[in-house]
Amino acid sequence: MLEALCLFMAIYFEARGEPFAGKVAVAEVVMNRVANPTWPDTVCEVVTQKHQFSFYWDGKPEHISFDDMRVLRQIERVVNMAMNDALPGVTEGALYYHHVNVAPYWSKDLERTVVIGDHVFFR
Repeated sequence: MLEALCLFMAIYFEARGEPFAGKVAVAEVVMNRVANPTWPDTVCEVVTQKHQFSFYWDGKPEHISFDDMRVLRQIERVVNMAMNDALPGVTEGALYYHHVNVAPYWSKDLERTVVIGDHVFFR
């Protein structure tokens, strides 16, 4: 299931150090984009869209570490929730997010919905 793998990678590389709710929030952004007609129609197309997810476009090699199985199981749980349309809606419909330590130019034009862990979410 390629879509699940793409979502797993996005959650892992964008939110592996976040609390469970932060992992859910990243999954929600991806799934909200898939459901929105402005964005691509599949998880993999959303995750690999140019300049959208830094882990995919930063030019650095990405490696999954199997040192923390708890984190991998959490991410697997979130992916299963997403694939079964069972995410709880913690982001209030967010389509964007960024780390709390940055202030991207695009964020000033969006409605801030919630801060979870080290990320600020917007719609």
